[in-house]
Amino acid sequence: MKKQVQSKVKQEISYAALPLTAAFSLSDLASYPYNYLMVLIPVLILEGILIGFYLHKIDLKNRPAQTAQPTEAQRIPDQKPLLQAKPKPKLKPIRIEKAEVVGDNVEFSVRKGLFRKRWFPIKRIPVYEIQAMELAESQISISWQEFADSFAYKKKNESFVKLRDQIISLLEERKKALEREQKALLRKNDLTGAINASINVVDLSFDILMALQVKRINWNRIESYANGLGKGLNFAGPTIVPFNLDFSQVHAAIKEQEPKETTKETLSVLNSIYGYFNGLSPEDDIAETHPNFKDTKAVISAYYMLNDLLLGRVVGERDSKNESAALETTLMGLASETKFKMNVDELKGYFDNVLAGSDFEGVVEEVREVFRGQLKQL
Repeated sequence: MKKQVQSKVKQEISYAALPLTAAFSLSDLASYPYNYLMVLIPVLILEGILIGFYLHKIDLKNRPAQTAQPTEAQRIPDQKPLLQAKPKPKLKPIRIEKAEVVGDNVEFSVRKGLFRKRWFPIKRIPVYEIQAMELAESQISISWQEFADSFAYKKKNESFVKLRDQIISLLEERKKALEREQKALLRKNDLTGAINASINVVDLSFDILMALQVKRINWNRIESYANGLGKGLNFAGPTIVPFNLDFSQVHAAIKEQEPKETTKETLSVLNSIYGYFNGLSPEDDIAETHPNFKDTKAVISAYYMLNDLLLGRVVGERDSKNESAALETTLMGLASETKFKMNVDELKGYFDNVLAGSDFEGVVEEVREVFRGQLKQL
């Protein structure tokens, strides 16, 4: 194939060069060899170029197609590069002579006045609004709110390290304080919820015990109290251990109308509630928050003593000075530590009404309502 192409190309070149060679006779070529060479050499060069062009063109047509390989610069990486944040523009530092924490602010000051004895703050930044700090040599950059400022000492030998460490310490203390406040709020909600959930069970349990003290027991009434208890009590809070109560044994005893067994199972419920609150660990207490564990134990103890005094009136106990004194001491302790205020003389009046034979159920409900009203003050 190449030979055919070369023959064809030579034939075309010969025809193209014929007018040039025809212009000279043999005698001219003999007489002027230099002129002949001057014409022949360009023709031969042109012939070589054309032959090479045709051969390259035919070779490209016959060559199998190949996929062009990308260069190293064009090659797509296997993974996209991670996004990089745009570099922050370099801030021109404000020249200062003193930097210190004053109250809740960082003050940057310079000397002014006739004798340069008066410090003048040129910038104040709230400490607890600082989001980021960066030290570079004798310069500090501070980001706060949506602002950014940079400062540098006029004297090159001074450093911002001490100031930075002080700010970091204040921010860490503030963070811990906020965490404590959040935990204290959760603890308060947990204890209040636990008290309110337990108070209702305590009321119904003492109602059952009081109803068992009469000669002719009204089991329908006792069953209505038990229905108020439900099947059980489950309470859980994020800052205190959960407690669970099962009232199935109380229901079973009432169904069998067994006074002793009903009393036993009801007292078991009361003991479980009292034991739960009494077992709250003082090491885990948040003493500065009210109600705390100490307050909660005092509230439950006082409420038990209050209901126990009412139960004593039902069974005919007249000498309850020791129990009344213990209740008074507990209430006074609550009053000194919290906003829980209950008039002890008013309570004695309620107890006297029970002894006088007035409406027993009405008196019990009234005294309980007074106590529950003070729980809102914790």
